[in-house]
Amino acid sequence: MEEIIYAELHRSIRFEKRTAERNTIVVTGRYTFKPLSEEFPDRLCVFADERTHLHDGEVDSLAELLRRVAHGIHVPIDDRTEPTEIAKIRYIYDYVLVSPVADTSIDTEKDLPILLDNLARQTGLQFKVERQPAEIWFVTEQDNGN
Repeated sequence: MEEIIYAELHRSIRFEKRTAERNTIVVTGRYTFKPLSEEFPDRLCVFADERTHLHDGEVDSLAELLRRVAHGIHVPIDDRTEPTEIAKIRYIYDYVLVSPVADTSIDTEKDLPILLDNLARQTGLQFKVERQPAEIWFVTEQDNGN
């Protein structure tokens, strides 16, 4: 990749994987579903306050749901939950808030606490944001001596 960028842009860059601290959501406890509202009695609600573009989803496990949420909000989740025998989880989510391809990102100061509180009330799980070490790719431009 470095060679391609240099050939196309005449810029010398370097990719380097380093360990750095980043916010991670640690999830603990045992999943027990309790509806957030009568409006969605059979679905887990994955949204904060605003519900602008709701879509339905279904997963085969809690682990898969947590992976999808992490991918959608661009914050890693450390799944430390107790094993459960749930078959499928039906959920409804705000596409703008938790979509990995949406143009917007979650507001970690305003929306993330509300989202995590909503999830905790519906699942019986505990959600805590912690700083944890993670492998992250860094891109730096190299001085060509010019």
